[in-house]
Amino acid sequence: MLPHYALADHRVVKVYEVIDIANCTRIESELFPLIRGCPSPGIVIDLRAPLLTSTGIDLLMTGRDLAVERELSWSVAAHHPATRRVARLTGTTTELSLSADLAGALRAAPWPGAPGERGA
Repeated sequence: MLPHYALADHRVVKVYEVIDIANCTRIESELFPLIRGCPSPGIVIDLRAPLLTSTGIDLLMTGRDLAVERELSWSVAAHHPATRRVARLTGTTTELSLSADLAGALRAAPWPGAPGERGA
């Protein structure tokens, strides 16, 4: 199971491995129930993997869509420069609400209904 904990009114989910075709189904089966059952107003993915694959981007985008459907805020902390570069090159940095560290990801994931949020 993916490690997760509450921090600053968000559920933080740690992902240590590179998300690829070999493990995508397992990671999805662990991550999506955490999103669906999230008692917090937001989800932060603490991505520790040194690389982001197209499979990983797809999974994160689908997870973001699932969070938005449930009116949860969403952001991703991508600690490795190569991971952030892939997101930048694919144009998904903004859509994933990607930050370089956990503190930035927490700031980037305000509560739904907060000033400046959709539907506020």
